[in-house]
Amino acid sequence: MIQNTWNKIFFKFGAKDSPEEAAEILGKTKRFQRTVSVSANQGESAQYLRTTPQSSMSDGGGMGESWREVEEFRVTPDQLRAMDMGQAVMMMALACII
Repeated sequence: MIQNTWNKIFFKFGAKDSPEEAAEILGKTKRFQRTVSVSANQGESAQYLRTTPQSSMSDGGGMGESWREVEEFRVTPDQLRAMDMGQAVMMMALACII
């Protein structure tokens, strides 16, 4: 009775593939995911061929930030699999209630 109903209730599943089907029915959502990367480096050099060796040291670092749009399940198949007896996920129109 999944096709002809506006409201859907999913209880604990007995079959392996059912949580994947239910997650597809419940839908996906888009969000932005932030990634930050930090780097640091040090360097040291010396010139040994001269009579008076000169050396130099350096420190450096950087930080980068990026954003990307990801699409993920509103309720993942793992969350549906982890439901205990008596727990349910209810979908009403476009809302999803856990």
